[in-house]
Amino acid sequence: MLKFWIVLALLFAFVGCDSATPPPPTAAPTEIPPTPAAAPEIEPDIIVPDGFEITVAYRGLELPTALASDGKHLYVTEFQSGLVKRLTDTNGDGVFDNNTVFADGFKFPRGIAIEPKTGEIYVSSLGQINALRDTNNDGVADENRVIIDNLFYVDASHANNGIAFGPDGKLYITEGHPRQNQIQINLKNKRVRYKDKPVPEWAGTILRADPDGKNIEIFAKGFRNPYAVAFDAQGKLYATDNGEDLKQGKPEGDELNLIEQGGDYGFPFFLGDPPPDSGTRAPLINFPQASSPNGLVVYQADQFPSKYRGNLFVALFSDPRRVARVFQDASGEWRFEDFVTHLNRPIDLLVGADGALYIADMNSGAGRNTADPNNPAVIYRVTAIK
Repeated sequence: MLKFWIVLALLFAFVGCDSATPPPPTAAPTEIPPTPAAAPEIEPDIIVPDGFEITVAYRGLELPTALASDGKHLYVTEFQSGLVKRLTDTNGDGVFDNNTVFADGFKFPRGIAIEPKTGEIYVSSLGQINALRDTNNDGVADENRVIIDNLFYVDASHANNGIAFGPDGKLYITEGHPRQNQIQINLKNKRVRYKDKPVPEWAGTILRADPDGKNIEIFAKGFRNPYAVAFDAQGKLYATDNGEDLKQGKPEGDELNLIEQGGDYGFPFFLGDPPPDSGTRAPLINFPQASSPNGLVVYQADQFPSKYRGNLFVALFSDPRRVARVFQDASGEWRFEDFVTHLNRPIDLLVGADGALYIADMNSGAGRNTADPNNPAVIYRVTAIK
């Protein structure tokens, strides 16, 4: 009898196992590959040297005038709208896919820089320098302090332009001067008058100030309309200067200068190379007449071949509308050559954290300072092909 119950129990156990639904097999975790980034748009009509490539990093701005980067975001001033925009490349494909308004309310902003210690964004607009801070990290500036006010200006084009922080921690500011060819100034017995008054002392200078705007001083003078300043790895200061707008005659006044403290660079008495006995300093480079050298950077990165390290790049805003490479040849002579050509209105340059050269191209309309709604401005990205 005991054997019968043992056999019956085994039979039920066997039938139960056979008829029960087995648990589903454990699937190996599936790894979803990241969405591949789209290939950046290549600009076939813009010419760069062999071994380089130019792509569109962002299209759709309105008259960008200046660029700055904190390594994560690109900050851009817009001349007509008075905005400061923050562009972000969220997936690292070389294209900015996020655009937000960081700050607004500026009058014709033409310069931007980042204070190295605090990360504050400094903006140069008509007659004024402001410091911006995003205190809660939401991508919008919630502090806006006027650092310097009542700077001299003639108009939106001859005003305080580019700004940069030097290795000494101070803020450097370029200041425009009244024009000569439009008879805005009267020269007599080495006196310079504007609107029947002496030209203000700060006109046509490079100023230097503490980050809080105090202790302003003239670092160098004798410029017509200096636009951008940049320091090299040794701490030397360079600046671009815009010459007369006339398109005839020899090249005069469209310059790249090596800036020495206390130096006089000649304007309004001299343009271009001054007489040897003038007591003023000659430019490193005379660019073509009315080419309007604006944006300036010193290339210190490793993405380009080594021969480009320490070179300067200059945005020529007017004819011939290109980016020039400036360097010293084997004999030590300063020279320049085309680097990027067939641009529209290149106005500022930046070397990004990735070592690429970024170009702000205004793509202006009928006038220099008028946006073209059918042709939005572009940020280009130039890289060496590896």
